[in-house]
Amino acid sequence: MRYYGGKARTGKEIAKILKEFVSDTKGYIEPFCGALGVMRHMSEYNCYASDGCKDLIMLWKEVQEDKFEKPEMTEEKWEELKESKIPSALRAYAGFGCSFGGQWFKGYAQKYSKVRNYNDSTYNGIQKIKHNIKKVKFSHRDYKKHHKKIENGGYLIYCDPPYTNSFQNHKGSTHGFDHQEFWNTMRKWTRWGNIVVVSERSAPKDFKCIWSKSLHNSVCKESRWYTDKLFKLAI
Repeated sequence: MRYYGGKARTGKEIAKILKEFVSDTKGYIEPFCGALGVMRHMSEYNCYASDGCKDLIMLWKEVQEDKFEKPEMTEEKWEELKESKIPSALRAYAGFGCSFGGQWFKGYAQKYSKVRNYNDSTYNGIQKIKHNIKKVKFSHRDYKKHHKKIENGGYLIYCDPPYTNSFQNHKGSTHGFDHQEFWNTMRKWTRWGNIVVVSERSAPKDFKCIWSKSLHNSVCKESRWYTDKLFKLAI
């Protein structure tokens, strides 16, 4: 499924790097699970996936339980879901999977796509990862709500938050996301004895870049290429 800022292209590579940092762990946690680009490659661990977007978690739970049936996503239906205020798995499917560039209801994707049937492509992509997420424990929560679970350490945690100066989080804007608080939280989680790795394009000076890759951005006209990076607190 297309998801703006998702790790569909690099998820397998990132997962391989994450695994190099652990020989034993209580579990693997993704507080910004998004489209599961990395999570799908971590199935050998006890996996916990959460996101601030309730619709998205509803979608993954239905996929996991074989309850999500292929919808007929016409432009009229897409517009109807765009205006809806009721969270649902179908709204997540339309808002991300059937929208331009995987951006939350940015535009009806079939209008811009060369794919003959975008709905088929999106649904088939979701079905391909179903067997990888059978044992994942999904929850809808703010990333800071993980404090109680991880305060005694022992977890591998990967965070893919809304990027600094990026124009979108799960509802179309980075407005309201406190980046300073986020980095302070990552420091705290590390001090508690967890292994914490963060995807971003830049980080505070006490975080070391452990991986980088140049990627093509087909959505942003101003900057076609960017460097994605992984950071870990230098301790």
